[in-house]
Amino acid sequence: MHRLGFHLVPFALCGRQYPWLLTRRVSNAAVTRARVYRPRAGVANLSMSGWGDNTVVERVERRIQEALNPQSLRVEPTFGDPNGAHVNIRVVGECFQGKRLVARHQMVYRAIWKEMDAGVVHAVDSLETLTPEEANK
Repeated sequence: MHRLGFHLVPFALCGRQYPWLLTRRVSNAAVTRARVYRPRAGVANLSMSGWGDNTVVERVERRIQEALNPQSLRVEPTFGDPNGAHVNIRVVGECFQGKRLVARHQMVYRAIWKEMDAGVVHAVDSLETLTPEEANK
């Protein structure tokens, strides 16, 4: 059916009650596992070589520093690669005073959301958000 310009999705992938579901029209796009991959408009190229001199770790540190102004900040790549997409973050700041854990994490994720949305940061493997009193214990 691909010759006709349509792509059929198997039952397991479509989640419907019909064994085959006629989906979107395909035109000169790479089709893999019933999904048409096209770059989103306005999103930068995800290759690490095109991002300039800053590493992923430096960009994440800068974003958190600008948004939260913490007393202490440590961003480390999970697998040792500074341009890796997995990071560990430890933030100590007065801005977390009186906030619950979920609200603290939301503040950090809000600060680095642009990097996560563009695909520069794929996952935050470890996130520690502490007040200065909690850090001194």
